[in-house]
Amino acid sequence: MKVEVYEVDEKTFKKINIMEVNAGYKPVEVDTKFGKTILWEWAYEPSGEKMESGDFDDVKFERW
Repeated sequence: MKVEVYEVDEKTFKKINIMEVNAGYKPVEVDTKFGKTILWEWAYEPSGEKMESGDFDDVKFERW
């Protein structure tokens, strides 16, 4: 899994959290090599086909 980790102040974190939760994601605390952090994961059952590699960067979009 690939993720990006950012350090932000509390005000910025709250804004990001509101945006992510309102978009259908839920916050989850995880351990990283930088320490504990929050990531947001999709809160619903996935649909569609599973990507074999599990890496979104490998998806080739023909059209949206």
